[in-house]
Amino acid sequence: MFRISDLLEWVGAGLILVFMAGSKFVILILMEISKMNNRLRSRRRRVVLPLLMAFGLLAGGLALAIKSIGAAGLELQISPPLLEVMIKPGHSLTQSFIVANATQRPVYLRARMVRFVPVGKQGQARPRLEPVYFGPWRDRGVEFSLVNADRRLGEVFLLAPGAKQQLVLRIQAALSAADRDGYYTLLVEQAPQGRFLPGNGSQARLMIGSNILLTVSRSGRPLKKLAISRFRARPWLVDWGQVLRLRLIVANQGKSFSKAIGKIEVSAWGGLWRRQLQLRPDNILVHSQRELNCWQQHSTAAAKLAGKTVPCQIKPWLPGYYQAKVQLAADGGGATASAKLHFLVFPWRELLGLIALAAIGYGVSKQQTTDNRPRTTN
Repeated sequence: MFRISDLLEWVGAGLILVFMAGSKFVILILMEISKMNNRLRSRRRRVVLPLLMAFGLLAGGLALAIKSIGAAGLELQISPPLLEVMIKPGHSLTQSFIVANATQRPVYLRARMVRFVPVGKQGQARPRLEPVYFGPWRDRGVEFSLVNADRRLGEVFLLAPGAKQQLVLRIQAALSAADRDGYYTLLVEQAPQGRFLPGNGSQARLMIGSNILLTVSRSGRPLKKLAISRFRARPWLVDWGQVLRLRLIVANQGKSFSKAIGKIEVSAWGGLWRRQLQLRPDNILVHSQRELNCWQQHSTAAAKLAGKTVPCQIKPWLPGYYQAKVQLAADGGGATASAKLHFLVFPWRELLGLIALAAIGYGVSKQQTTDNRPRTTN
């Protein structure tokens, strides 16, 4: 028969395990749970264990399904995925893009230009779908067109299975174009039935694109200015060996997209303990903010080219009062921005675990004393 005391024992053991996670006392708690498990009746064990096994199989099957869905998503590919370019009014340039069909069937495609806007603080972009134009596409003094002899923007073409198509894009800035930034996407869409219905192209089954960060500048040196919007530590009170995340959000207050070049230095004990985190130089668009990541510690040049980054975080082991200071500046010059914060490293989980164990020991000792006390009979 199920007893309330058994439930209280399990709940108490679970709370202690939460407090003691990551410490050396976990082994003692696991031993205590093992002793309680041995006291469970066999009938309840036959019910609980099959339920746990069924839950594990269900979770594993769901993970495999999600993995298989994610692996089957790359049907079309485009390279380069990003183009950063500066152009003077009255000049032009060309850039080659490669579109590859990685499927086992022919697909009908078309390429066109659209504007995009930054969304959120993680570097996402959202294209602004507009009516499709055939031939050259213009936006505020800048013209985009395909140099290919047999291809035009907005026209549908057939790409065979496993084949590749080169698209040569020409960008020309008018002599009267004003100094500004423009953010565009060379969008490649798959036609559902070999043709598109009139409209903005929202009925396309698949879309891929290459983002183009364009700066029009007469001097070739647009104003670049970055400011730190937020620099915080999560959590403020850190346990031994706990991962501390340093959240850094940077705003672009200049006239051109910029990359943040800098580092975060963490120190304690009067500078005897130091760590440095190198910021990844991600693009921050004009009038937008972005949360920056860091390179992995001891990253090689190949790892940096592959884009292996992690959130800016450290795992301090020494107790004490820490300081984190960030210094950064925009690529190509500009003023330096800096900020600092403080956090405390203290083994609070271990302390709570010791208090809990002491309370349990005191309760058990008191109970044994009461049980061993001689009883008087009338």
